[in-house]
Amino acid sequence: MFDAASDEYQKELETLARLHLTLHSDTNIIGFYGGYRQHNTYNIILEYANNGNLEEYLQRTEPPTRTSDIYVFWKNILKLPIALKFLHNFPQASMYV
Repeated sequence: MFDAASDEYQKELETLARLHLTLHSDTNIIGFYGGYRQHNTYNIILEYANNGNLEEYLQRTEPPTRTSDIYVFWKNILKLPIALKFLHNFPQASMYV
């Protein structure tokens, strides 16, 4: 019998698996590899983000100063709404945003 945490974990795994199957390379959403339960812990395996999260990256990275670098920066930042819109419109995924 599932407890509440196990039930939520299972729902999240199912949502992430479905999300992973529908992702396109232009969604800019980190990859999902699977999950497992070990004793009393629930684990989800995601793609490694070598630059940490967005907040950490922005805090430690100097702002661009060259025109070409500013263009690339904003081009990449403006991909965030695309990923958020994709997650928002994905069934059951909106609870994890």
